[in-house]
Amino acid sequence: MKKRGFTLIELIVAVFITSIVVIAAYSLMTGSTQGFQDQNDRRILDANLRNAELILQRDFSRVGYHAPFDKVGTSTRVKTCVSGSTSVQFNALYVDYDANTKAASVNFIADLTDYDGFIVKTYTDGVIGFEQAMQLPLAAVNFGTQGDEPAREFITNENDFNAIYDRAFKHAYAAYITSPENKGIFTTWDFTNKTIEPCSSLADYGFSATEPFIGDSVFPVLMVNYHVDDGNLLRCYGDPFDNQTRYNSDTCEILLRNVKRFKVFPITAANPIVKCEDTPTSTILSVALKDVIGLAFCLAVASENIASTPNGTNSNEEGPFLSSPVWYDSNNKGHAFGTAYGTAMIKNRNAEWTSLDNDIKLNTKTFSD
Repeated sequence: MKKRGFTLIELIVAVFITSIVVIAAYSLMTGSTQGFQDQNDRRILDANLRNAELILQRDFSRVGYHAPFDKVGTSTRVKTCVSGSTSVQFNALYVDYDANTKAASVNFIADLTDYDGFIVKTYTDGVIGFEQAMQLPLAAVNFGTQGDEPAREFITNENDFNAIYDRAFKHAYAAYITSPENKGIFTTWDFTNKTIEPCSSLADYGFSATEPFIGDSVFPVLMVNYHVDDGNLLRCYGDPFDNQTRYNSDTCEILLRNVKRFKVFPITAANPIVKCEDTPTSTILSVALKDVIGLAFCLAVASENIASTPNGTNSNEEGPFLSSPVWYDSNNKGHAFGTAYGTAMIKNRNAEWTSLDNDIKLNTKTFSD
């Protein structure tokens, strides 16, 4: 029997059908891979937003913590010791909003550590020596129990203590020193030399003139700044006694990328409700510091890796927090985005806040006696 091979037409049809099957399989595989990648990018976007939200809530809730905002001489409990001056100027709380960049800038001073305080062992002419030990916060250690009480861990190794000190005080230009008798001062701090500005008369501040600060606790106080630069939400640290509000790039860290909106609102008893659709104005921000009970914030972050619509118009660029929630890039490609909303009630509003004059506004960078 004579064997017959495939004709050219049959081969072409077979190749065509095979190509269709291969292309369909490839498209299905590519689509599944892209869908998986989009889901992964969405998880990353949501996780980054959640982490930023938790950090902002924690930091904003500590505004004023171990950083009293009183004017010099208005309180018998807390004084400010800087160069023996009768007047001091430092940043307390400052919120600004740029309608062009759709982003806020926030300055505040606070102690952001969770340590119980660094105990003073020696003090001579402004130089402080610490006890080489540290009681760690419960959240930082694995702890057991002794009877009904949790057993907390103490660091007694000098190298470990110095590492903790470096982390806590690295960007601190100020310190709060308090005694068991509830006396305290707010003063400058030199990270390298562990020094403060010697006060002219410590007895006036309620401290012993013969052995000042011995056994007392020192807390690092930071001036923290959040602002958006080139789409990055930066967390920076500066000097609260520098009324120029300057920041060095080496003190800044990126908290979040591709930020499209960052709004911050003061919360007061008179205005406890905040809407992210609102635009912060001077009227909203001009609130007396003594009336601020918390801060609210709204974040919108785009994901350039997730295309939500193939093309569009930049007229909808106002998207997040408005009626048209779409963000388009310069090529009119629409992208997915995530949003986060949070409030942080200030948990340590000093009694001195109530004595601050109404002319000390939330949007006033500096104040003095």
